Amino acid sequence: MHLIIRREPLTSQHAIAFDSPRDNRHLYLIPWGDFAIIGTTDTDYMGDPDAMSATPEDADYLLEAARYAFPSPG
Repeated sequence: MHLIIRREPLTSQHAIAFDSPRDNRHLYLIPWGDFAIIGTTDTDYMGDPDAMSATPEDADYLLEAARYAFPSPG
């Protein structure tokens, strides 16, 4: 899974690799216009591909890692 978030608080114009504080797994953030792509997770899915969607747990995992790697100023 990947997340696409607004890029406003981020200042980097380059892709950045970082690690999750939870399990030291390598993740990345890639600027994409006004957005940034954060990824990726490796959650297995065995159901219908047309019914697949991101889980709240995967989204929380990526957001937790991004907040750790890019703490808000102040």
